[in-house]
Amino acid sequence: MTVMTVYVQRETNTYAIVYGHGIAGISFDLARQFEDGTTLSYATIQDHVMDQMPGRSTRFLPGENPADVYEQICRYVQIDRYIAISDEEFPRHFEKMYAEEMDWRIERRGPTEAEIRRMAERDEIECTPAHILMVQTMWRDAISQFFSDRALKACRKSIQMSRREWEYMEDDLVAIHERMQAEQLLQFLDDDYYPMQPDEEDDDDDPEYTEMKARWNTQLNQIREELTQSSPQDIFRARANQDPSTEVKWTFQGAVEEPLKADIWLRDYNDDEDDDDF
Repeated sequence: MTVMTVYVQRETNTYAIVYGHGIAGISFDLARQFEDGTTLSYATIQDHVMDQMPGRSTRFLPGENPADVYEQICRYVQIDRYIAISDEEFPRHFEKMYAEEMDWRIERRGPTEAEIRRMAERDEIECTPAHILMVQTMWRDAISQFFSDRALKACRKSIQMSRREWEYMEDDLVAIHERMQAEQLLQFLDDDYYPMQPDEEDDDDDPEYTEMKARWNTQLNQIREELTQSSPQDIFRARANQDPSTEVKWTFQGAVEEPLKADIWLRDYNDDEDDDDF
């Protein structure tokens, strides 16, 4: 858990955001915002070496003391070019700025190969193609889950269901949304294999593993081609329950239009014993 405290020096429109984390310790940012909406900040954490969002300039000074960081930000430009944000507006403003940057990174589908290579070099990790695939897969899964959570939250608001009924079902509810990539669709349709999971060795010497991997890649290429013509929702609907021998049965529950288009499905494992009624 991170605790955040904000201080402001009104004479120079400088904002200090102090972060306290149980493991990472204490760090802080000094920030100002220009009249044109762009921002400048100095951070005392390690450089993340990722691309910076246009209009957002962050300079990293790990380990620097507050006085030296403040001196640097004051030397940058004249004070009167920065805007003031009221105490009441700041929480909403901070959340908006954070959301805009996350949206920008989501639109880029997570870190690029160049960004991953820089991170690996910084951390002295060998940057193999498998490592790049693993990092990008983890990011894209997290992004897809973010959109799924938003769709399920919208679904919860739109249906007439008791809290107990919802809690009973929610772990098996899946949102198939319009932003899904082929990998995320196939993860639900064929969960025997998933490429380069963090805890999985890529064992090409195992015939069963090799067969699963080959089947996955064949289906992945097919779905990628289908995505050029159809939506993720249509593709999933056509493929769900296509194989009667599978252990999973899918039941369509409905659809939402906002905050993004998504179909909601209930996943049921055929080999489970019937549960008691609510």
